[in-house]
Amino acid sequence: MQIEIHLPKPGVALLAIAAVSGWALYFSSGEKTVDATVIEAPSMLAPSSSPRSGERIEGASAPAAGTAAAIEATHTHDERPSPSPFAAQVQSDDEEDDTPRLTQTAMRVKWARAEQEFLREKQDIIRDQLAGLQKERDALGETIDPELEEEFRRSVQLLTSLVKDQQKAEDFLRGAFRQMWNAEEDAMAAATGSPKNDVGIYWPVKATLGISAYFLDPGYKERFKVDHYAIDIPVAQGSDLVAAADGVVKNVVDHGLGYNYITIDHDGFATVYGHISEFAVRPGQRVRAGDRLGKTGGMPGLKGGGSSTGPHLHFGLYVNGVPVDPLKYLPKAQ
Repeated sequence: MQIEIHLPKPGVALLAIAAVSGWALYFSSGEKTVDATVIEAPSMLAPSSSPRSGERIEGASAPAAGTAAAIEATHTHDERPSPSPFAAQVQSDDEEDDTPRLTQTAMRVKWARAEQEFLREKQDIIRDQLAGLQKERDALGETIDPELEEEFRRSVQLLTSLVKDQQKAEDFLRGAFRQMWNAEEDAMAAATGSPKNDVGIYWPVKATLGISAYFLDPGYKERFKVDHYAIDIPVAQGSDLVAAADGVVKNVVDHGLGYNYITIDHDGFATVYGHISEFAVRPGQRVRAGDRLGKTGGMPGLKGGGSSTGPHLHFGLYVNGVPVDPLKYLPKAQ
């Protein structure tokens, strides 16, 4: 018996390469050109005791006080940095200059696949947001500022309209999803190169309520269909947010009721702060650990809420261009 092996013709191979290149080009530029639905946010109440822009929060830059609040020891800390799903790919590549491009491509593929799954559950997500909003309102009791009460009313009205209009809900959630996608890419781009100093960070908010979603939390992926490359720290809407380390602000992105975020370059590593309701910094501004960045958001239907189901800070850390677990670098529980 004679077995013949036929290799593809050069022309066919070239066509295949061109098709793959075109697909990659689509993901490298497509998400930046999508027009997300942005809805004007109601104004947030600002406490009279809020620090001014750039003013330091006392105790914020020390592990034992202020924003270095202790967390109950429910999370096991490891002395080594958390392995990243992209670490093997980065380390095995011989061309160091290609690392950011490779990791961003891998991230885009994951997010693109997750988007359609996420949107299929749009109605359930909106209903979860309504439930979270009602829970926050009930917690405030009967004595509530009239202006804040009006914000809750408008938020409920918005989310209710999304439940009734599937296309509007899909547009809103797709916009928030891709805004999170863009924040990941911005943080990865800011973390290129090797850190000039040891990676040391402090708590950006007072984490007295612990952690609601961990790095690569399986429950988060089940709900939102994408890996969670950060930790979620539950805090009240409008809580003070400070820089986790010295650095330069790279991105200040305001999407109204969508996903608002800040990224900071720390000379080789980067941090990202998501669900922001108020900004106190600008791109290019140099900050020190503990300097005020703004206020947190995450309340469904309010500024910075996005697809969140409750108020919190989404806090991510990127080292050598890839996401790592912030809890491996934050001060341990006191």
